[in-house]
Amino acid sequence: MPDAGALSHPFMQRALLAAALCGVACACIGTHLVARRMTFVGSALTHTLLPGIAAAFLLGLPPHLGALAAAAATAALIALAGGKRGGGEDAAIGVAQSALFAAGVVLMASSGSWRDFGGMLFGSVLGVGEGDLAWTGVLAAGTVALLLAGHRALEASAVDEDYARAAGLRPALLRLGLVLLAGAAAASAVSLLGAMLTSALLIVPAAGGLLLGRSLAGAMLWASVIAVAGSAAGLVASYHVEALPSGAAMVAGCCAGFALARLWRALRG
Repeated sequence: MPDAGALSHPFMQRALLAAALCGVACACIGTHLVARRMTFVGSALTHTLLPGIAAAFLLGLPPHLGALAAAAATAALIALAGGKRGGGEDAAIGVAQSALFAAGVVLMASSGSWRDFGGMLFGSVLGVGEGDLAWTGVLAAGTVALLLAGHRALEASAVDEDYARAAGLRPALLRLGLVLLAGAAAASAVSLLGAMLTSALLIVPAAGGLLLGRSLAGAMLWASVIAVAGSAAGLVASYHVEALPSGAAMVAGCCAGFALARLWRALRG
C-alpha cells in the first residue's frame, strides 16, 4: 500500500488516482473479454491505438482523443471484416492490428524524431498532469457506467448467444460495443502505461479475478482489487527504486496479484 512518503508528493497523488481509475475500468472490461475468450482484442488494441495517438500528437491534440478515434476505427474494421463469431473475427482483428500499427509507425516516422514518442509507447504515469487526470477520469467513469448498464445483456450473450437472440438481444452488436468499451478503457490508460503495456492492465487483473470470483460481477470486483492494489504497489516500488520504470512496475504488481490468485486457487483445489 502507498506510504506517507510517496503520498506527500502531488505527482504521486495524481499518479495513484489515475492508476486506480483506469485500473478499475480496464479490470471490469477485461473481465468480459477474458470470460468471452477475447483476450486477443485486448492485445490488439494496444497496437491499433497507436496511429490515433500519433496523429493526435502531431496535431497537438490530447492523445486520448486520438486513441478513442482509433478504437472506433478498430471496431468498424472488425465489423466489416468478420462480423459473426467463429466467422473470421480473429482474422479481422489481426488484419486491423497489422494495418493500424503500420499506419502508426508511418506517422511516427513522419515526425522526424522518435524520441518524442517514448512516453506514447511506454507511458509516463509519474508525469500525469491535471488535464490527463481529468481525461482519464471521464473515460474510466464513462466506460464503467456503460458496462454496468449493459451488464445483464452482455452476460446473457456471453453464456448463450441463442438464448440472447431469443430474448431480443443482438450478440454481434454487443460484441462490437464491447470492443468499443475496451478501446475507451485502453484510451484511459495510454498516458500511464503507453501503447505497449496497456493490454496487461486489461488482461492480467481480469484473469486473476476470474480465478477468485464466483460470478462475473464477483470476478470484476476481484479484478479491480488486483488492478488497483498491484498498480499502487508498483508505483510505490518505482518511487523507492529510481531505476525501476513505473509502468513496468505497475504491470509487475498486477502479475504478482494474478500469481497470488492462482496460488490461492491451487490451494483450494
